[in-house]
Amino acid sequence: MHYQSEAAWHVLVTAANNLGISVQCESTAAYYCDGEINIPKSYRKNRVLALAHELGHAMQDEFDTRYRKMDDMDPKFRALQFANEWNAWKRGYDKMTELGIELDDHAIKFMDKYLFSYWG
Repeated sequence: MHYQSEAAWHVLVTAANNLGISVQCESTAAYYCDGEINIPKSYRKNRVLALAHELGHAMQDEFDTRYRKMDDMDPKFRALQFANEWNAWKRGYDKMTELGIELDDHAIKFMDKYLFSYWG
């Protein structure tokens, strides 16, 4: 199933729910916090990609999350924050692949764009 389909959205939401994570569409920004993922309704075209990324954060273990809150820290730690974000994208990508969600060039470019936004 294509990542922009309703079926892909429902499959990924179910996967999140099966991990004990609720998915809401009520915020203006995508985030994961305390067992809840929020994806803005305005993310229609790329909402599955955003959900996969936030689910990637939810699936991170303690080692992966050590650098989650690096935004206000010394710039020398930005590489570590980048590594954390890459890890979340990788976990999300792997989950989509596992669930049979098909990605195209647009999806890969979208992930690259947002991953490298942490670096710049």
